[in-house]
Amino acid sequence: MMRISSTDIPTVRLRAAQCVVIVRDEGRHWQPLADALMSAFVVRLAANASELMEHLVPIEHVACVCVVSHGLHLRDVHDTFVRAGGAPERVVFVSEDDTASPAALDAISRVVRRLASL
Repeated sequence: MMRISSTDIPTVRLRAAQCVVIVRDEGRHWQPLADALMSAFVVRLAANASELMEHLVPIEHVACVCVVSHGLHLRDVHDTFVRAGGAPERVVFVSEDDTASPAALDAISRVVRRLASL
């Protein structure tokens, strides 16, 4: 019988999953964006600045915040993210056109992936 030492077993270090928080209004077309991002990120949803704050811990795991909202004060979302320690350039404002087609969703997904790699 062959014995394997614990030093012979390779150690695999998994990188913590990065999260994208989508701040959205129920009336906005946000689901296609969430679906497009779920293959690469953990996607969290927030309806207001308080819910956003809950998803920003730990801030190191947040790739970016995508804002798909007309009803929220965009400054509040930005300020909440920055107060939690997020870099302001990681807030992405998503228009209706950005979720209207597969090509537009792909473009937004590339932006999010680029931010996640910084």
